[in-house]
Parts: sequence; C-alpha cells; structure tokens
Amino acid sequence: MSIHTGTIHWFSRLKGIGQIRPDAGGFDVVADIGDFVGDQPSGSLEEKLVSYELTESAWGCRATNIHIVRRL
Repeated sequence: MSIHTGTIHWFSRLKGIGQIRPDAGGFDVVADIGDFVGDQPSGSLEEKLVSYELTESAWGCRATNIHIVRRL
C-alpha cells in the first residue's frame, strides 16, 4: 500500500465520518473516526492535513491509518 496525503474536507464527530480531499486530485475519500491513529486534536478536524492509506470498501475507496500531519 502507498501513502497518500490530503485535506479533511468535512468531518462530523457526531456521526464519526467525513471526507478527505486527496492532494493528487480525484474523488473525495471516506474517513471513519476509528481509522485515525493517535490522538486527534480538539475542535474541528476540517482543513487539517492528513496522510493515509487507501483500502477498498463496499462504498468505494476508504482512508485507513489516518495521521494528522503537523504544520511547521
């Protein structure tokens, strides 16, 4: 599996799902709260930079092993 990067386009903590907009372009990728690795920052996850792996699911591609990338 290869590592991809993108930005969280929208995320609902209440529902535990959202979408990542890939830096490489193309369709948004589904993100599940359970696929984040490590601690998540408090507040909104939207517009956070992330790295992730792609996995096929019943709904298309899904992000797994999601890491929030720290800005320098």
